[in-house]
This record gives sequence, C-alpha cells and structure tokens, in this order.
Amino acid sequence: MEVKGIAAVGQIAACMGPRTMRPMKNTECTILLTTKHGYTQTYRREEKRWTQTTPKGVVRQMTAEQLLSHLLPALAFGRVRLKVVPDAKVRARKKA
Repeated sequence: MEVKGIAAVGQIAACMGPRTMRPMKNTECTILLTTKHGYTQTYRREEKRWTQTTPKGVVRQMTAEQLLSHLLPALAFGRVRLKVVPDAKVRARKKA
C-alpha cells in the first residue's frame, strides 16, 4: 500500500485486506517512509519498542510516541510517501 500526504493516516487500516482476513499486527509489518529525494527510513516493531533504520543503516530504538512524532508531521506536509508492507514471515504463513 502506498499513499501520499495526510490521507495515509486513514488508509493504513487498508493493509488489513478484505474483511475476511484478520487485522495485521504491529509486529507483522514494516513502515517505509520515503522522502522526495529518495531517502527511505524503515520503522519496525521489535519486542516492546519500535526501531528506526536510517538510509545509512543506523538503527535507533524509539517509543510509539516518538514514531508518531516522526510520521505525522511528514504526512501532514505531503512531502513523503508511506508504504506499509507485511513481513516475509507473515507472507509465508498466509500462503501455507
């Protein structure tokens, strides 16, 4: 799923798929935030914290509040693309 601007906030729930599928959990997806210059930051949920991986490979731990403070301003100004993708282990489980 890829959307631009503030519309992404309301459409993140669309990653759940049809109503017959179960909702995707935080630990089962990766959030990719791409700037207009092509830099991609990756956000993942690991155990009790979120992690941010910068384009240079630096990994930082953050709380959910910090994650929102990174995502929401960027989405509000519409200068980024947001993509929510299921992790590989989730895809494999659904195929089986």
